[in-house]
Amino acid sequence: ALTTSATTPTSWTSTSGASQSLNFGSKSVGTYYVWAKDRAGNTNYKAVSVSKASGSGSVSMANWTYGGTASNPSPSSSTNGTSSVTYSYSGRGSTSYGPSATKPSNAGDYTVTATFAATANYNQVTATANFTINKRQCTAPSITGWSGTYNGSAHYITTNSAGSYGTLQYKVGASGTWTNGNPNTQSRTDAGTTTIYARRLGDSNNITSSEVNASIVISKKACTITAKAQTITYGDSIATGPGQ
Repeated sequence: ALTTSATTPTSWTSTSGASQSLNFGSKSVGTYYVWAKDRAGNTNYKAVSVSKASGSGSVSMANWTYGGTASNPSPSSSTNGTSSVTYSYSGRGSTSYGPSATKPSNAGDYTVTATFAATANYNQVTATANFTINKRQCTAPSITGWSGTYNGSAHYITTNSAGSYGTLQYKVGASGTWTNGNPNTQSRTDAGTTTIYARRLGDSNNITSSEVNASIVISKKACTITAKAQTITYGDSIATGPGQ
């Protein structure tokens, strides 16, 4: 007989032979009592304890880009189920973060640890997955230069698009100093070339910089000389001067 208490059973199963095999693998956690009774009616029992089994589980988490829609952990466990799972996040490699129950939002490399709660028959189990929050690339500003002949007027860089994310900056020439602002304030009047650089600066943590450039190219205007027809008397001087 097999019972769940140490009380002498009233119902018995007959068996032949000196031994009987019992499978406890299908039994829930708890203490069971295996009884034996001989033909003379003598009884005895042994207690058998069924402990919780080791659970199994896995978790995955997709990458995303800073500022975009964050992904969520995807847990799976055929033993413990997924109705009671908690998560902890920590930085990985050079990324410093946590451990924290709050999902990270800054760019970096991370690990999520999923803890599946213990059940009646299975112990608590944990699983981990690595994921990355990628840096966002700035949308580069779009600028257009100017090319033509000197006419005495100032000609400006045209900003077609200021881009997005990060601080908009410009500088005049490759060795110039970056200045916050719109490059469309920069111009050239005299003949020559001025190259204007523009960028979205981004930041060191979450956004990468992007840079463009355009030039104002002013060609020299051709000099015009016009001769003035004159009639003079021999011995007089020829009049000279501008336009003559």
